[in-house]
Amino acid sequence: FAAVSTHDASPDVGVNNELCETNIKKGWGNMMKLASTESGRSQLADIFNLCDVPQTQQDASVVLDIVEESISYMAMSSYPYASNYISGAVCGTTTGSLPAYPVKTACNEYLTQEFDSDLDRVKAIGSFNSVFWNSDGLNT
Repeated sequence: FAAVSTHDASPDVGVNNELCETNIKKGWGNMMKLASTESGRSQLADIFNLCDVPQTQQDASVVLDIVEESISYMAMSSYPYASNYISGAVCGTTTGSLPAYPVKTACNEYLTQEFDSDLDRVKAIGSFNSVFWNSDGLNT
């Protein structure tokens, strides 16, 4: 299943270039590096709109789960039209929807570039992630 999700982030399905996959892979290490410090955990809480700042690196690793889930759910929602079929069920909302081909759309919008810093990459992953988790525009 992970191969299918990754495939949705590739040029094979219309993503502008291979940087989306690369940035997601690099971002994993960048997020874990942020999770290793108190200030980094505070940044992760801000970027991913967490209710509380994680107190430990282990607690902060939940961010990786959140991103992995958004990629998986968007890959499962890869329809040629906007839909809230899966996002509505998971997020419990009837408003808003994912764009057509949401992984491709989120990749092209946020992750098909080189970043000046690791933090900039994590912020872009946060924006990518919000395509799913904030599909109704209410999770601010």
